[in-house]
Amino acid sequence: MSYYQSKVLKYKDLASLRTKVEAGVKEEGFVILTEIDIQATLKKSWIKIIRDI
Repeated sequence: MSYYQSKVLKYKDLASLRTKVEAGVKEEGFVILTEIDIQATLKKSWIKIIRDI
């Protein structure tokens, strides 16, 4: 048996969601120190894996 939680966020675009999240983080006294481009990072990893084959 598996358990999970999910929540559907109703925002028109990613930019408005990002603004809301950044405001919430700031309101709690935190800051965002870095950003990671997951798509670019994975692409680099896959290119390296393919080259090593």
